[in-house]
Amino acid sequence: MSTHNSTSPQANSTPVAPLGLLDGADDIGGIFDMSYDSCRFTTNDFRVEQAGGLPRKSFLLATAVDESSGDFLEDHAVLLRVDGRTELPDEPELTRLRENVAREAVGAGGTHTLDVDKHTKSEMQRTAFKASIVGMFYDDGGDLAFGNDIPNISVTADYHVFKPSADALEIIASYPVAGSQKEGTRVGRVRYASAEPASAALDAPVHVDVGDFVGAKTALFGMTRTGKSNAMKVLATATAEYGAKTGRSIGQLLLDPSGEYANENQQDEKALGEVESSQVRLYGWESEDDDRQRLNLNFFEPKLIRPVWGLIRGNLTRDSIYVDDFKNADVIGPDSPEDDRSAYARAEWRRSALYATLVKAGFNAPAGVLSVPSLKKEVSMYVADQMSKDLAIDGDGNPRLTADTIVPFWKTIEANQEDIEEIKDGMIDNGLDAVLEMLAAQGCAGYKLLTPLQKYHSPATSGDFAEQIYADLCDGKMVIVDVSTGPQEAVQYVSERILRHLLERNITQFRSGKDCPDIQVYVEEAHRFFSRDHIENNQEDPYVRLAREGAKFDIGLIYATQQVSSVDHQILAETANWIVTHLHSKRETEALAQYNNFEAFTSMIRSAQDVGFARMVTKSGRYIVPMQFELFAADRLDQLSQAFKE
Repeated sequence: MSTHNSTSPQANSTPVAPLGLLDGADDIGGIFDMSYDSCRFTTNDFRVEQAGGLPRKSFLLATAVDESSGDFLEDHAVLLRVDGRTELPDEPELTRLRENVAREAVGAGGTHTLDVDKHTKSEMQRTAFKASIVGMFYDDGGDLAFGNDIPNISVTADYHVFKPSADALEIIASYPVAGSQKEGTRVGRVRYASAEPASAALDAPVHVDVGDFVGAKTALFGMTRTGKSNAMKVLATATAEYGAKTGRSIGQLLLDPSGEYANENQQDEKALGEVESSQVRLYGWESEDDDRQRLNLNFFEPKLIRPVWGLIRGNLTRDSIYVDDFKNADVIGPDSPEDDRSAYARAEWRRSALYATLVKAGFNAPAGVLSVPSLKKEVSMYVADQMSKDLAIDGDGNPRLTADTIVPFWKTIEANQEDIEEIKDGMIDNGLDAVLEMLAAQGCAGYKLLTPLQKYHSPATSGDFAEQIYADLCDGKMVIVDVSTGPQEAVQYVSERILRHLLERNITQFRSGKDCPDIQVYVEEAHRFFSRDHIENNQEDPYVRLAREGAKFDIGLIYATQQVSSVDHQILAETANWIVTHLHSKRETEALAQYNNFEAFTSMIRSAQDVGFARMVTKSGRYIVPMQFELFAADRLDQLSQAFKE
């Protein structure tokens, strides 16, 4: 094999696409041992240095070359990945030679200057590397195609090994995206090593097909502050830009427990929530400082009784009989009086008494009538006579209860139960009695237990935030839900309510034969929701349903966690896109090694702690690409704002 040619030979006048990857490549050596899975090639220090180094896990190309003419003998290029050094057949002799020279160079006291002849120096430079065979690029009707194996091996063929140029490396790292901005979205650049001086940084962009992520599961694994959230923001903006340019409506839901997506922070030049566009919608707790959509519910809005009652019941955790009785009261009832007139009326009474309990607990009630329970006229008249306040009664004998009258009305009933029972036998059943006991709070905390829930309430809110968010998602908006200022139970309630609602709505669409809207959901700390134990014991948990059923209903999931081993194996098996930064635990990298050939990268994943240094494989990608994720910066948001305007 010739060793004088430091650059790749030129392809024929009609170049074949795979061999075009060798344009401008550095010829660094030749293969002397080859199998279907790996090969060994010889080179020397000079060629490696001229090519700019040979980092571990770097991509190389190989093809057969005619030594006499310099022409390529085959129309394909084998893709290699450097694994490390290996031994040459005469390695023991070379090792002895290098040791002798090194020993003489050190000398006594290290002052001896060694003069090595050219032949000895040339021999000393010889070395060999082992590389994995990733697959083969070949021509498929004029298109560049790739297969994850090679159809044949020839140990006698003169295979040269080439280090591709930056342009070719861009195509390799972005395959099957051709590498242009028109066909893919740039998310970073190729990076092989943690030690990367500025002079060694590779200018080879990595592009992805954003369509790979839509409707699919995407995992981001890595320790805290190694770039997971940054990658999420890059993917979110890339997806929004992709939707704007293609006209495809893709709603994105970012659950933001730390507030870093919605608010200005030290990590980013500009927050996602600062994009000036109607396509980005922020939701948060009630605040006078901004114009965000509210996560609060109007606890006195009858049509919101289901989420309100669910929130109340979920937050009452005191172990007490009267609290359990209160939580078991049916304040919702049938949807219509035609379904069951008696049950409808009784639920209405309990709901009205609940509103009285909320007012007593300090909830700010909206102006006007809060409740008009359907009661026997004699009951209303009796209570009106007992009350110190004037009570408005309509023509049917039903009380029109406001914030001023609702508490004394129901407290009067609670204090005069025997008289009420004589007027309306059976009116105060177990359910109503339980609510009245909470209102009266005699010998117990009673209504005071509801006071902490005021932070979830706003009398100015008329709609259900879950439905509003779903409507925004259907419109292709990016929705950021900032729950950073709420307690853990609030975060859990809001997140689960939103996810449950969008699942139910998309399932309804699916079952009615209609297209489901494309929705992407971003979840942090995924190990809390997707562990095997949690999944087995919480089948109806909306996170569990999202992970198991979401893709069927066009809901994509982008989840991030530090713990690969804690995520259920079925979810991992169904994950299409993988992005892995630094994991410091051998247990976690061993769990990772079971998927997508990550076993080849486990050592580097444990050792390299650089922020944004990741290994990525996508749904349409055929191999893992080591890369540096782009920093989420202001110019990316400016680009997104421009895409929205266009």
